[in-house]
Amino acid sequence: MINKRNVRRVDGKQRLISADFTSDSDFVRVYYVSDGSNVVMVTYLCDASNSQVDAEVTEADTIVRSLSFPGEAKLGNQQHRDERVP
Repeated sequence: MINKRNVRRVDGKQRLISADFTSDSDFVRVYYVSDGSNVVMVTYLCDASNSQVDAEVTEADTIVRSLSFPGEAKLGNQQHRDERVP
């Protein structure tokens, strides 16, 4: 069975949406980042029992927020609204 949780959306010049999924033994965080013209999908995958999941997901979040498209500001350096999506 696959469970979805922690769906987040960050609005700004670039938009980001992420969601976490778990199955029997896997943890997956999927990210989509777009500037309105370009889009990138990033995934983080590990064993659900990995004791470093929280630290690694924090690092993955930082990496994804550092992404930028040509001529665009990085997501991590802009004013944005960060919200949980039900």
